[in-house]
Amino acid sequence: MNSKFAFLTGFTAILLMNASPMFAQSTRIMPLGNSITSGVGSTGNVLSYRKDLWNMLSASFSVDFVGTLQDGDGTFDEDHDGHPGWKASEVRQNVASWLQQARPDFVLLHIGTNDVSAHRATSAIIADIDAILTEIWTFNADARVFLCSIVPRTDDLNNATLALNQDIQNLVAAHAGSFRIHFVDQYSAFVNIPGWQTSLMADEIHPNNTGYQLMAETFYTAILPYLSPVTPVELVAFRAQVTGTRVQLSWTTASETNNLGFAVEHRFGSGDFEEIDFVGGNGTTTVPQEYTFTHVVRQPGLHEYRLRQVDTDGRFAYSRVLQVTVSPPSTIALLPAYPNPFRPIGGNRARIRLELPETMPVRVTVYDIRGRQVTRLAEGTRRAGLHEMSWDGRTANGQRLPNGQYFIRLEARGFHTVQRIQLIR
Repeated sequence: MNSKFAFLTGFTAILLMNASPMFAQSTRIMPLGNSITSGVGSTGNVLSYRKDLWNMLSASFSVDFVGTLQDGDGTFDEDHDGHPGWKASEVRQNVASWLQQARPDFVLLHIGTNDVSAHRATSAIIADIDAILTEIWTFNADARVFLCSIVPRTDDLNNATLALNQDIQNLVAAHAGSFRIHFVDQYSAFVNIPGWQTSLMADEIHPNNTGYQLMAETFYTAILPYLSPVTPVELVAFRAQVTGTRVQLSWTTASETNNLGFAVEHRFGSGDFEEIDFVGGNGTTTVPQEYTFTHVVRQPGLHEYRLRQVDTDGRFAYSRVLQVTVSPPSTIALLPAYPNPFRPIGGNRARIRLELPETMPVRVTVYDIRGRQVTRLAEGTRRAGLHEMSWDGRTANGQRLPNGQYFIRLEARGFHTVQRIQLIR
């Protein structure tokens, strides 16, 4: 099945856009392996690396996942041949019939984890993997195989995994001169991330949702050079990282054609998406490009982002929606005013910001050096989150104040704090 309607949510997510689509003959891709290909360890609607990889590939290419099994949630192409608990020897015995039914152009092969668990000799595992390759190329000598190093494990068999992975890499090198085969280093993708044992693994041998997403990204990078793009902008990744009230968006393009840039759009609650900034593109390029944008949000809760990629001829297309949850501040805080010192000319004002962990009454006032109140910036109930106000260097009745030091005072539910600010005329 071929469905392009899927959403990925969380603090970090990867999304693809579909701009000015063209149609091409589908590349048939067979995910082949065991429980990791099936998706054991994933939760919710993640479903192994297959769903994330499908979202990435189908946004920019015409692809068809194939296989004799179907596991999914109805939002992506569910076909695969990931057989939980199977060793390379069992796949070897059955793969010929699967190939006849699936007729793949590409094979994504991740196999050997259960063999290591069974303490099989590395040489025996490699012999079975080599026999699987022979079956693939006997069926289709032009089939392109992406053979993986298997993902690391957190038990005492990781050294055996390392030994197997080295021999897998050697096997790829031995066939590279005669067949279309590529080494996909899933092992290094994991271990190069500090704390992978807890952040990427669901148990001793299976990735969690984040680990499967990483597998999808690693596969995508390996597959990308061998597919013909059908969109002018290939968006590889779209992510968000939340730090306090700041949401940092980052995205990567593999190539661009006539790309004017990206409108960053934001939605909070049930409102409409609104453009919050525009990030210029790089025109036409085949070199990967990195983009970042930071959004300071005012209210805690679920925030949604999407990119509207705009071509130089005015055509545009949307990315899928990325969702992040921003937690409320943990304490009441008066953040540093800026600029400080400030000069109130040409409409310039001092920006005063405060954070509230929950809805409460607040009062923000300005005093001079003699302790006299000169103006009130805020008074009343405010919701949890970030609040910003400004001061133009005048009194409450609009009189210009002279140079000097002034004090901003925040009072909120028994809490008070004072901050100094310098006014320059």
